[in-house]
Amino acid sequence: MKPYVRKVQYYETDMMGIVHHANYLHWMEEARIDFMEQIGYSYAELEGHGVFSPVKSLACDYKQSCTFNDFIQISVSVAGFSGARLILRYEMKKAETDDVICTATSEHVFMDQQGRILRLKRAVPELSQKIELLSERISLSVDEPGTDTDTYRFYGAKAVTPDILRLYDDLKHAWCAETCSPKMRSSWSKDNPTLGQCSITAFLVQDLFGGKVYGIPLEEGGVHCYNVVDNIAFDLASEQFGNRILNYEGNPEQNREEHFEDHDKFERYELLKKRLTSYRRDQGKE
Repeated sequence: MKPYVRKVQYYETDMMGIVHHANYLHWMEEARIDFMEQIGYSYAELEGHGVFSPVKSLACDYKQSCTFNDFIQISVSVAGFSGARLILRYEMKKAETDDVICTATSEHVFMDQQGRILRLKRAVPELSQKIELLSERISLSVDEPGTDTDTYRFYGAKAVTPDILRLYDDLKHAWCAETCSPKMRSSWSKDNPTLGQCSITAFLVQDLFGGKVYGIPLEEGGVHCYNVVDNIAFDLASEQFGNRILNYEGNPEQNREEHFEDHDKFERYELLKKRLTSYRRDQGKE
């Protein structure tokens, strides 16, 4: 995302010649509007869907002053997103010196025109998914001494249990070119380990956690498989698509037997299970 840049105006300064603190709130709103436009949904479009996002709370930490004619660069990121609530983080810098002058957060709720709370995933699913993809990486400290904190970017990572996050960590050591779909194998790499792994991964997750497997029909043909466990949708193989937006609602349930009529796919599924079990045994997890 490109930072929002603005020039400090004379009327924004006070008798001391520095910007009055209240103006930072206006700048946050300007940057927030720019942020929404960059991800493809202006406030006008959002409200056209009958969705409004009033501010619930604000917090600012002023670090340095700025004055008339300074250029201010404001970076906006998603600090938290629950579907009905959104937290944005702002970092304001002097463009000329890169000095941080203010950090801030704003919390918003999504409501309809009657003031009733709604979930963005149901009201505007495409925007909800874009925000999910832009969410900052979440951290989980695994409850084992000496284990490093890891980060997760797959779809649904914020909603799943720690056991599923640990499974994802282990699968990163089990996925390989041989478990990748043959038509994508030449493009597989350790930098993109989830490529071509969706169906065998989804059915392996189902083995361990139950739930159902669903498939997203793809324009290029075939389906992309993901899991729903305890009404939570997640996709351990979603990162292969980068910033591409997928629709995780209203997709057909997938039948394991039909998928495994493809002998190669079944062999890759068995290999993935074997590699996962071997890695966990080596790590003392089995």
